[in-house]
Order: sequence, then C-alpha cells, then structure tokens
Amino acid sequence: MISPTQFAQGMALLGGTFGREVDGPVSKLYYEAISPLLTDEQWQMAVRKVCASETFWPPCAILIRAGLGDPKEQSAAQLEMVVDTLKNHGGFRYLSPQISAGFSTATWAGISAAGGLMKISTATDQNWPIIQKRFREAYENAIAPQPMLEDGEDEPQEETRRIVAQVTERLPYRD
Repeated sequence: MISPTQFAQGMALLGGTFGREVDGPVSKLYYEAISPLLTDEQWQMAVRKVCASETFWPPCAILIRAGLGDPKEQSAAQLEMVVDTLKNHGGFRYLSPQISAGFSTATWAGISAAGGLMKISTATDQNWPIIQKRFREAYENAIAPQPMLEDGEDEPQEETRRIVAQVTERLPYRD
C-alpha cells in the first residue's frame, strides 16, 4: 500500500511533468485504484518510468503496469517473498499481524487462492506446483486493471438502451 505522503509527492511530480493541475477527486480516484496494488517503492518507480516514457497524462492502468512490471515475474517474486517471510518468522503461526498487514491486496488474493498461509508454509514437493499455479493466477488477475462501475450505476449497455429509448420517444416520427 502506498503511503499518502508518497502518493501525493508522486502525483505532484506527474502533474508538473504533464502540465496538469491534480485536483482532489482525481487524486482520490487514483489513490483508491493504485494504492492497494503498489508499495511506496513501486509507486516511485512507476512515476519515474511514466515521466520518462509517456507524453500524455497516464491512466491508472499505465501507472500500475509501470510499477509492477511483468505480471508473471511479479507474481513469482511475490510468492517468493511470502515464502521467505514465512521462513524468516518460523512459519505461519508466528507471523505477526503487522507483517501480514504489509502484504498487498493482490498478494492476499494469491495467498487465499493457494489455500492460505498454512498451506503455503506446509507445502510438499507434490502439491507445490498447484499452490504456485493458484497463487500466480489469482495474483495476476488481482493486479490486472478492471473497469469498475460506481455503486448504483447501470451496465453501459443498459444505459445506452435507456438513452436510445428516451431519444426515440421524443422523435416526431416513428416506424
């Protein structure tokens, strides 16, 4: 998760680079979309990459990709980090809440899909490939930017049909 201070500094750099004033609603939207997926270091890297490579204001997906890098490499690195963390703390039973709270939302998605910290910690050579596969698929799916609708917002197709029906009703002629 990105700290609010680090995020604000990155947004200020992006705003300066692309000549855009970043208002509160835009910052809030970007923070909600990006922060659960990146660490402070990944965010800083994303801002540097985007400032160096893009010519227009970047959408959230570009920043997320720039921070995460290749999804397959990232998922493998995150699983390795989870395993190392478990080893360094003596297994899942001794993992403090402060340590586990530092795992990203995507990492937790992978942990859950793999069967939990206990399953990862006690994996055998026989079941390790399936744990890896489940973790990686869930992690990669979690970091893939997904278009989201606001609460109460209609599906785009339904909204389009509703608008077309309203316009059609107002036309002076009908088939």
